[in-house]
Amino acid sequence: MGVLYFIGCKNCKKYRDLDKLQAISFNAIKDKKDAINFSEKIEKDSYRIGLLVSFMADHIGHNCFLFTDNDTLFEFKNAGAIEEDKRFW
Repeated sequence: MGVLYFIGCKNCKKYRDLDKLQAISFNAIKDKKDAINFSEKIEKDSYRIGLLVSFMADHIGHNCFLFTDNDTLFEFKNAGAIEEDKRFW
């Protein structure tokens, strides 16, 4: 088990499943050493980071939000007010 992450766009009413994006759960990066340690951590999530970055690039300037399967925003997804973006790459 684990937390499932999603990126959504309120403007386009779309979201993308990022699955268990472990890199999201990190402490604040305070300096270059922290950033290097973080970069090593996200290598394990490179595919999911690619999903996140490509979604954000497609929705630059839009009202985007990150949510989890534990958030109340997940209900927004399940209510059909937003549809899954399965067409990428």
